[in-house]
Amino acid sequence: MKNEKRFRSIIRFSAWLIIIASIIGIGAFLLINSIAPQPAWVDVDTFLSNYKPIQSIPPLSGFVLIAGFILFVSASYVFMEEKDKPFGIAAIVFATLGAIMTITNYMIQSCYIPNNLELNKDVISVLAMTNPKSLCWVFEMFGYAFISVGMWLVSPAYKNILVRNLMALNGIMCIAGAVITVFKLSWVLSGAGYV
Repeated sequence: MKNEKRFRSIIRFSAWLIIIASIIGIGAFLLINSIAPQPAWVDVDTFLSNYKPIQSIPPLSGFVLIAGFILFVSASYVFMEEKDKPFGIAAIVFATLGAIMTITNYMIQSCYIPNNLELNKDVISVLAMTNPKSLCWVFEMFGYAFISVGMWLVSPAYKNILVRNLMALNGIMCIAGAVITVFKLSWVLSGAGYV
């Protein structure tokens, strides 16, 4: 009973981490775009001439967001019925793989690019997320697809049908996003891609 309370507390804490990190990340993105905007991608020279160090702040909230997802999936596993535990183990693996991909992207955006602006312009062009064809968008889209599969796989731990359906819907949408990315990478900076 004591352990159950502790794991429920971890689930609540992780849900709050996810919510707060999402709000801070979106808020920072909107604020920075209003005070130090990066124009739509034209070329790497345009990116470099408009780059300001403050633009590396929004990805920092992603570290907290990903920690929240990993805690949520791991703590949810505890409440799964024995017959569903193999799905729970798979969920932890999927979420961890997705976390590795997305955290790699956040490290590139918040640490690597700001400290290496003088590098070969082709390297910056391939990594900067202002470029809709950036390699980092692949990390982002597939990372969140993997994390969402992990969340979908632990959804049987929840008795509330709305929660389970929302977790499934999130999984379907993120998988669809990754599939679309395979065929048209630049869609990520379109109206649909922002959703």
